[in-house]
Amino acid sequence: MKVKKIISFVIALVILLQQSFTVFANEDLYLKYDGETHLYQYRPVEIYIGNEEVQIEDMPGIIFTDTGSSRTLVPAREVFEAQEVGAKVEWINDTREIHITYEDQFIRLQIDSDKAYVNNQEVILDVPAKLIANANLNNGYAKTMIPLRFVGETLGHEVDWDQEHYRATLVIEEDNQVIEDENYSEEIEEEIEEEIIEDIIEEDEEYAIEVPEGEQLDELDGSQAVRELPTPLSNNPVFWAGNGDVLEGITDLYFGSSIEEQDNDVIKIKKITSENKGNYHQYIVEADGPISSLDEAIWNDNLVLDVINAEWELGSSNQTFDDAYISSVRSSQFSDSPMTTRLVFDAKQSGIHFNVELSDNREKIIINALNNIVHMIEIGQDGEGDYIDITGLLAPGVEVFRLSHPDRLVLDLPNTLSAVKYEEAIVEGQYIKEIRTSQFTENTTRVVVETEGQADYRINQSGSSTKIRIIEPGFENMNYANPSVPTITIEKPEGIHLSDIKQKDLYLDREFVLEIPGNHLDYYGTGLIEVNDRSIQRVKMGLNDSGNTELTIQANRVFAYEIIETNEEVVLKARMPRDVYSQIIVVDPGHGGSDPGARANGLVEKTLNLDMTFYLKEFLDADDSIKTYYTRLDDSYPTLQERAILANEIEADIFLSIHNNAHNGSANGTETLYYPTTDNDGLTSRKLARIFQDSMLDMLGLYDRGIKERSNLYVLRNTTMPAVIVEVGFMDNAHDAAKLKDEKFVRDASLSMYRAILETFEKYPTNR
Repeated sequence: MKVKKIISFVIALVILLQQSFTVFANEDLYLKYDGETHLYQYRPVEIYIGNEEVQIEDMPGIIFTDTGSSRTLVPAREVFEAQEVGAKVEWINDTREIHITYEDQFIRLQIDSDKAYVNNQEVILDVPAKLIANANLNNGYAKTMIPLRFVGETLGHEVDWDQEHYRATLVIEEDNQVIEDENYSEEIEEEIEEEIIEDIIEEDEEYAIEVPEGEQLDELDGSQAVRELPTPLSNNPVFWAGNGDVLEGITDLYFGSSIEEQDNDVIKIKKITSENKGNYHQYIVEADGPISSLDEAIWNDNLVLDVINAEWELGSSNQTFDDAYISSVRSSQFSDSPMTTRLVFDAKQSGIHFNVELSDNREKIIINALNNIVHMIEIGQDGEGDYIDITGLLAPGVEVFRLSHPDRLVLDLPNTLSAVKYEEAIVEGQYIKEIRTSQFTENTTRVVVETEGQADYRINQSGSSTKIRIIEPGFENMNYANPSVPTITIEKPEGIHLSDIKQKDLYLDREFVLEIPGNHLDYYGTGLIEVNDRSIQRVKMGLNDSGNTELTIQANRVFAYEIIETNEEVVLKARMPRDVYSQIIVVDPGHGGSDPGARANGLVEKTLNLDMTFYLKEFLDADDSIKTYYTRLDDSYPTLQERAILANEIEADIFLSIHNNAHNGSANGTETLYYPTTDNDGLTSRKLARIFQDSMLDMLGLYDRGIKERSNLYVLRNTTMPAVIVEVGFMDNAHDAAKLKDEKFVRDASLSMYRAILETFEKYPTNR
C-alpha cells in the first residue's frame, strides 16, 4: 500500500513539474509588456550555460523583434547569477535599471532604453532590456529580460545559437579548458572583449607632445663640444630645492605600513567618499565594523581591493568621481566563500601611486592617490661632463625628445608634481648653456635643456633620483636627419656595397637591421645615436654572433624603409607603409604561445592556424603587388591589443584573423565573423566577410554557417580597417576534423583565403 502511495505521489509530482514547461512548448505563449498582452510568435528559446540547461519555470528565453531587430532576451538573474557565470545582478527600482558586475566589467541597462553603459562608456543596443510577464501564468509577476548576446559577450563569453533546437548557449571560460581528443564544449573565442586578469594587457600609450612649428629636429650629426672640460659649471653648480609646503604631510603616504590580518565578524561596506587634500586625493571606504583583511593589486593601472569578510551593501555598483585621479569606483560581491567585496578604482592615468591603510579602529579603508613629487634638481659637472640630477620621492621616469633652432633636449617627467615650481638659469657647461623647469601640465614636470650643439645623453636611476648625463656624441661616419622623412645615412666602409648588406625588417619589435660584413665598429665610433624625435628612438651599431656589424634602427612605430645607395653612402628613409605599398594586409594566426586555443581529435588550434598562415604566406610571398604583415610567425602569443595596434599602426587595408572552431562535436562547417558598421559604396567588414566566406565554401565544400556579426570581439572592434575572423572548420566534429588533418585541405583553405584577398583588391582597389 505504501509503495502505491509513493508511486502515485511521484507521478503527480512529475505531472506538476511538467506542466510548468509544457505551457512553453505545447500551448500558445502570451507575454505581457508595454501595458499590452502579445501572442508570442516563435518557439521558446532553450538557454544553456556550457552543457547545462538553465531551468526557468515561469519564463523561457524569447526572441524579441518589436524594434525591428531580432535578439534573444533572457531572465537576468537566472542566467547571469548562475554559479557557472558568477556575475552580480542588481535591480535599482527607482531608475528601473539593471546593474551587472563581473570582474572588471560593470554594465548598466535601463528598461526600455536603447542605451547601455559598459564601464561608463555608452553603447547603443538593437533591443533594450524589458519587463515581461508570462500572461499564461497570470501571477502578476514580470521578469527582467535582457539581451543575452550583448551582456554575455561584454562579460567575455561567447554566445552560440543552434537554429535547429532553438537553443542559445552561453560559453563560459571553464568550458574552454579541454584536453586533447575530448569533445570540446564550445569554440574558444580568443577575441573576447577584454582579457582576464591573468593576461593583463600592458598598454603603453604614447605620451602626447606638442612640437612647436619650425622647431622639429632637422638633423643630428654629432656636434663636438664647443668647450673642453672642466668649464665654469664644474665650480658653480645650480641647486633648485622644492617648496617645503608641498612636501608637508605627504612624504609618509608613499611608505605605508602593512595591514595585519584579523579574524573579525563579517561586516558590510556602506559608503565611499573622497576629499581633495591639495597635493593628493583621498578616498574613504566605510564599513559598519572592523575589517578582517585586504588583498591589494594594481591591474591595468587600476587599484583593485578585495575586502575579506565583507558584504557588499552600497547603494550603487558604480560611483563616479570628478577629480584628476579616479574616474569611478566599481564594486560587487565578488565571492560568498569567503564573503568578499571587490572594489576597483578606475585610474584616469597611468603611474598613479596608491597608498592603502586602515583607520585605527579598522572601520575605514583609507586610499591616498598620489603623483610623484619632484623636490630637488641639481645641474652640475664632473669628470664625465654635464649632468642634471632630479630627485623625487621616487626616482622619476623620463621621456626625452629633441628640438632644434635652438638645439634643446626636452625632459618630461610624467605623473609628477613639481615642488620646485618654475626656475631657470644660465650656466656655462660643456654643452648646457641654459636650463629651465616648470609644471608643464597638471601631472607632468618639464625640464628644458638648451645646448651648445647637439649633445648625446644617458639616463641612470638610483634610489630616489634620476641622473641625465649630457655627453659628447661618440658616433662617426653616420648621420640622422628628419626634415620631413626620417633619414639615416651611413658612409660605406671601403669595399662594401649595398648588395653585400643583408636586411631584416623586425617590424613586430619596431626595428630594422642592416648586417654589414666584417667588424667596422672602429669606423663608426660608439655607433649610437640617441634621436628621440617621436619617429626614431635611436640608431645603434654592434657586432652580431657572426662577427658582422649590425646597424639597428629602433623606431616608435612601424615604418617601411626605402634604401638608396650612392657612391659613398647608404641612405635609409623611414616612410609610412601606405606611402610605399599600394595594397597592405595584416594576417593574424589566432592564439599561440600559452594560449593553445581549441584542442580536439589530435588537433591544436594555435598550430593549425599557424600552418594555414604559412601556406598563405607562400602565396603572398610570390605576389609582389601585396605587402603582408603578420602578428606572429612562431609559437608566441601577441596580446589582443598588440594585434590591433599593429594593424592600426600600419594602416592596413585588410585585417584577417585565422581561426578554427569547436563546439560539442555536432556542429560543423565554415563561418566568417565581422564587426557591424554602416554600409557604404566602399569595402566594409561585412562585404569582406562575404568574399572570404564564399571563397572558402567554393574550395572547401564544408557546411555554410554563414557570415555573422560580432560587435564585442576585441580585434574586430578595435581595428580601424575592414576586418574579419575566419573559422575554417570544427576541430571536434569527426567530418571536419578529418578534413583539417589533410595537408591538401589545409593548403586549399589557405589558397581560398589568398583568392579572397585578390578578389577584394580587384573589386575594391585602394587607388594608391
